[in-house]
Amino acid sequence: MKHGFTRILWLTAFWTLGVLFPGQISPVWGSSPMGFPDDPSSSRIPETRSEDPIGSVVPLPPDTWPAESGNPFHNPVFLSQTPLSEWTRQFSRNGAGEDFSSGIVTSSGRVFAVSTTGHVEALDVSSGRSLWHVRLEAPVHAPMILSKRILYVVSSSPSITLDHLLLYTRTRHLLRGDGSERVWALSQRSGRILWTQKISGAVLGSPLLEPHTIALATGSGHLLFLSRQDGHIVVDLPVSDGSFGWASPLDSSDAIYLAQENPPMIDRVTKSPLKTDWRFALSNTTTYDRFFIGDPVLTGEGMATVFRKKDSGAMVLVSLDPVTGRILWTLSLSDSSKDIPEEMLTLVDADGVLYVPLPEKGDLLAVSDSGQLLWKSHIGGSPHTGGTAVGRLLFVPLPSGHIVAIDRKSGQKVHEWKGKSPLGPRSLSLIGSMIFFADRKGEVRAMDLSTLGEKADLLSRTPFLNAKGPLKDAVKGKPNE
Repeated sequence: MKHGFTRILWLTAFWTLGVLFPGQISPVWGSSPMGFPDDPSSSRIPETRSEDPIGSVVPLPPDTWPAESGNPFHNPVFLSQTPLSEWTRQFSRNGAGEDFSSGIVTSSGRVFAVSTTGHVEALDVSSGRSLWHVRLEAPVHAPMILSKRILYVVSSSPSITLDHLLLYTRTRHLLRGDGSERVWALSQRSGRILWTQKISGAVLGSPLLEPHTIALATGSGHLLFLSRQDGHIVVDLPVSDGSFGWASPLDSSDAIYLAQENPPMIDRVTKSPLKTDWRFALSNTTTYDRFFIGDPVLTGEGMATVFRKKDSGAMVLVSLDPVTGRILWTLSLSDSSKDIPEEMLTLVDADGVLYVPLPEKGDLLAVSDSGQLLWKSHIGGSPHTGGTAVGRLLFVPLPSGHIVAIDRKSGQKVHEWKGKSPLGPRSLSLIGSMIFFADRKGEVRAMDLSTLGEKADLLSRTPFLNAKGPLKDAVKGKPNE
């Protein structure tokens, strides 16, 4: 009894200090420094791949979607225990379709979509029937995440105001926020708002679901940990004077990786103790001569991302050792300032192959986990995501509304589904044989893979065996040099 009372006193003291002095302490209980003790289980997806010969397919964890695309490989492909049907829903307000460019999340028999105007829709995964709707009356651009019972939404705006421009001329920081930033916790079952927490600095990348908290990288250069219980800020960790912008942070078992934009760098923050471990940039300069454009992604033994040199415009794919920050390999992607994408790139890893979009050229690259270019395919339409991979099939959404089906072995296009509404830059989700996505004109859809053509449907069921060595260039038809 005495020990139990002492434990309660210590917990109360830590909680009080965390509320009154956020960022001043890092409470550590065993292997989980972010939040409350007990319940050591994490709802994070394990960093392992399926042993299934088709590859890339992992079971959907119970009721969770812990990061952008649901896993650290950005490949949202999951098994289904029940047959699903095709359906389409349209959402319009004031005569215009809602913009669902931040993508959808799905779990527990539900599909969730949030518009840039803050309308949250919950739909039945089997029929598309509306379960509930909530209006947050706040702009939302970041992808959502799910715990077992709660949907987490972050509201903030990337709008560049005159104040932002004036601040940029002095500090080169563009995403400090306009004071309207909030985190919302909604009941998955009813949509009821459980709590809301005001934060400082725009959050445009996905939050992360930790065992007892959610983690946010803000435009003010801070890493925040908010209690999943009531939303209070457990830790406010200043990481950088720069700005964490559109890129989503990357989560691993012992660290979080943050993509900074101004100046562009990668920060590794260890979880126990909670501190910045190392920082990487293409050069040791502190001037604004590099611009970060790619979400970090786990691939093979490394962590890959894309940088662009502002002076020359050259884009380079970089793989780093996740523990030391040492460069494992680099691959030049372009050497022209004309090839600069205007939006974030989402890199995708499946079965040890990294898929890299080059939107200004309309190309898609397949790169091995050792940095070897396997093939390059010109698919047109400015792809911003490496697609979603299942079996030998890769399907890639385009801003035009088209979905291109590609043979992962050769890079050859096998089908192009021509939708009528533009699609956002996030990867599409696959559950069983059903593709789930939402567009920028208010449509949320469940579409069977067979819609992409008989050959695409067959390739999705064909095991993918990762070939080591050069494959043929899908554009030029000759071996890569």
